[in-house]
Amino acid sequence: MAAFAEAIGQDETRPDFLDALARVKVDIGERSSLVAGWLLLDDRLRVNFDEGTERGKVDYRDATGWTSWQFRPGDRSDLRATVSRTERHTNREGEVNRAGSASGTLEDHRELNTTSVRLEASAKAGGKFTLNSGLEWYDYTARYDYESQTQFDPVLASAVGVASARGNAVLLDARG
Repeated sequence: MAAFAEAIGQDETRPDFLDALARVKVDIGERSSLVAGWLLLDDRLRVNFDEGTERGKVDYRDATGWTSWQFRPGDRSDLRATVSRTERHTNREGEVNRAGSASGTLEDHRELNTTSVRLEASAKAGGKFTLNSGLEWYDYTARYDYESQTQFDPVLASAVGVASARGNAVLLDARG
């Protein structure tokens, strides 16, 4: 993508995208199989305008991996056990400096991680019905770290009815 940005004269903007998916299935007997997979979305964007301070950096990374065992004890029933891990990370950083109007900074970092275990069973009951049941267990961790600072020219701030300086800061950690 960087070569494309340079070709159209936007070399101060640098996108970088990566998407990947892998899945493997192995039969381990007549009625049993293992499946493993991995999904990755890894995107980055860099922006830098040299004629004034306007910089930006954005990173998004989502990754999931899983392993599953499936067992078919008969033609009318199915049992599946799955373990998975998902990680979602977002990082955004920016800076603006427009002389005579506004300046500010932003830092926004987020992480969400999930581990899950599932056990599912299904069985056909008669010709029209299927019974499904299962158990799930999840473990979550999340972190949100946000900070911003903004300063407006006092005349401009007064004209639009906002404070000339503002700051925000939030830090949250959660588990479950």
